Amino acid sequence: MNEASTKLAYLISSSLTARGGARPYRSFLINSTVEALSGAMKLARQTSVRNKRHDGGWILLIDAKGVFTPFVDPLSRGVEQAMTPHVVTVSSAVEVSQTQPEHAWSAVVVVRDGSVDRSTAELERLFGAVRAQGGMVVLCDSELDLPDVSLFTGPLGADVIVYGESLGGNQVPFGCFAMTEQAYEIWRPSTSSKKGSGASPIGHRSSGRSRARARCSGSGSTTGTSPSAGPSSVCCSKWRRPSWSSSGAGSSCSCCASCTGP
Repeated sequence: MNEASTKLAYLISSSLTARGGARPYRSFLINSTVEALSGAMKLARQTSVRNKRHDGGWILLIDAKGVFTPFVDPLSRGVEQAMTPHVVTVSSAVEVSQTQPEHAWSAVVVVRDGSVDRSTAELERLFGAVRAQGGMVVLCDSELDLPDVSLFTGPLGADVIVYGESLGGNQVPFGCFAMTEQAYEIWRPSTSSKKGSGASPIGHRSSGRSRARARCSGSGSTTGTSPSAGPSSVCCSKWRRPSWSSSGAGSSCSCCASCTGP
């Protein structure tokens, strides 16, 4: 991640936090609105699978103007055969209560624009039901213009907020979804490994150094000449270059002080 991306992610998080959002938000920067929306749906579905929810990965998309209907089902083949299956598109929360009152949703996505009343009792009831079942609430703010005062607000307590090209004045391709720490948790690398498996934890940086030290000292498997077999020219080969220091009788590796130098 470059400096500009880091600053943008921080700006989005701090803007949401300043207007009543959770603290902090994790931002995933990508190339377009539809890619960001797709990423938010994948996050919700993966969360359902990980939590062993029996919702089939169904997504409810409340899109009053039908902006994203061509994205989920461009060939009009229906929810089962659509390019993005199991996404039900409706125009309002009232329509949901009339047609799908008892459905279990992996997530409900609301496309916000001038026609959406964010404070309706139907939306609040729907969100409460979805959350009670362990589903996510996603706001898609890609249709809000940059000067819109509601752009960085989360009055519905959304788990994920999707942004798009409007953040750049619709001048360049851009997509992003910001998620709460709780929503991001499903993608957080594990810090534990199975007992007795010998596998190193994902993202656990110290495990690599432990294996490197094992190679240097000869207490584990080696990929080159072991210290006991003679001088080694490689130490901690995949983690750092050899760094030799004089120690009177000879040289030793300064990172672990157990390999003998050349």
